[in-house]
Amino acid sequence: MKKITKDLINNPFVSVIIPAININNWPHVIKSLSSKKIKIEIIFLGPFKPKFTLPKNCRYIQTFVKPPQCLEIGYRTARGNFIMQWADDAEMQPQEGICKMFELWKNQGANIYKLLSCQYKTANHKTLIEDYRFMPWDKSSPLLPMHPLIPKILLNKYGSYDRRFTAVLADLDLYMRLIRAGCKFTFSNIYIMENKNINKGNMLLGDYWLKDKVLLDKMWIDNAKKPLEEQKFATKRNIKFLGFSNKNLTRKTQKPYGKWKNQSYYYNKIIHNSLFYFFKNMYNRKYFYQYAINLLKEYKIFRFIINEYKSYKFKIIK
Repeated sequence: MKKITKDLINNPFVSVIIPAININNWPHVIKSLSSKKIKIEIIFLGPFKPKFTLPKNCRYIQTFVKPPQCLEIGYRTARGNFIMQWADDAEMQPQEGICKMFELWKNQGANIYKLLSCQYKTANHKTLIEDYRFMPWDKSSPLLPMHPLIPKILLNKYGSYDRRFTAVLADLDLYMRLIRAGCKFTFSNIYIMENKNINKGNMLLGDYWLKDKVLLDKMWIDNAKKPLEEQKFATKRNIKFLGFSNKNLTRKTQKPYGKWKNQSYYYNKIIHNSLFYFFKNMYNRKYFYQYAINLLKEYKIFRFIINEYKSYKFKIIK
């Protein structure tokens, strides 16, 4: 263990794994994660190739599989001794955030079981620490980290991502397995800033939250049949971990498929198109009106009409 810790301290190398479809935002993500002080590689995984040349420390792996499987591919191909999961609609603050997280980890003892987490905030909201709790009513349940810096050796030892998850929450299951293995996460002053405009209309969380949350609860709540306020965080995971198969890992989604069963490039172009989001939201009636207004605001003629109307209304009142 001392040899492993010594390597982490003396030769830190962070692999940032990003399931990604928003290629136009990649330069902003790369800039926010860049460092002149620590070695970093950024691995983008998704269906669409960038139309620009990536920096030397970035890699792109084309794959049409579901997001948890993208994370698994990224973890398995990562060259670093630290792993960090990220999103292509998020940026890190401040600059050199990854280096600062590493320095904080090193200064608090460089213990591979005592790890650092980011915090989440928007332009108008800063998340409270208690908001990270898995079961808000159960104070014994853990505070779940956001995009923590994790020694890769821990994923090798305790397992990476469970393939039962269709789209979301596979990372939270990983963090809770690490917590049950003895890891403790501390929240740093490094922040994740999410750009809500980038993924407008994409209802990935809304479409798959319920299914994947039921699975997560089944794994980690002691007895889901109890009244909500009596449920407790399980002393151990209720279901045995099921990892991804090596067979066709990058080429074929492993069950459950979700919308990623079809491996066609053109199919992916359709399901990740803003027009598809528009009609899908209209059909589902999920946040459709707000989405439609936000979409229209992007067009100059619409903004011009709105501004002229406001100006005309002001003159009448005056």
